[in-house]
Amino acid sequence: MSRLLSRLLPTSVALVAAAALATPAHAALTPTLTASFSVGASAINATRNLVLVAHNSDAPTIFSYGFTATIPAGLTPAGAPSTDCGGTTVSTTPLGRSAFGPAPNNVYVEGSMYLGLNTCTITVPVTATTEGTSSLCPAGIADLSGLTNFASCVSIYFEAPHPSRAG
Repeated sequence: MSRLLSRLLPTSVALVAAAALATPAHAALTPTLTASFSVGASAINATRNLVLVAHNSDAPTIFSYGFTATIPAGLTPAGAPSTDCGGTTVSTTPLGRSAFGPAPNNVYVEGSMYLGLNTCTITVPVTATTEGTSSLCPAGIADLSGLTNFASCVSIYFEAPHPSRAG
């Protein structure tokens, strides 16, 4: 019996040591892009926001990202797009290509997520002059780099004011 233990003991110790030193498997953290509207429904001609957020799921990671968002059909820009991140540029003119001129239904974004920055929010004011639902779907994001795109469409409904509230 002691002979059996003397053979098994070194193997057991080695397995325990290997398990203790093994690095646990982690899923790769991928920075993502999410989209939403500031409200689900609004009166026509009111300004609402399309909100795009770059999420840095691994805050110690530093990376660059970029994309072009097309404002959904039925909506028009209601002001200049903005961001809360110092390392991000947001424009309606293709970045680095001013000779092409503005593209009124596109928002161009380039930025960097740096140490400790968890999110970067891009706000695009929009409005509609007619009733209807407008949706931004993943296909409305082009030239995406450094981020994983959102998975499903986001929508907003603009409607005419109820007659009892008009005037």
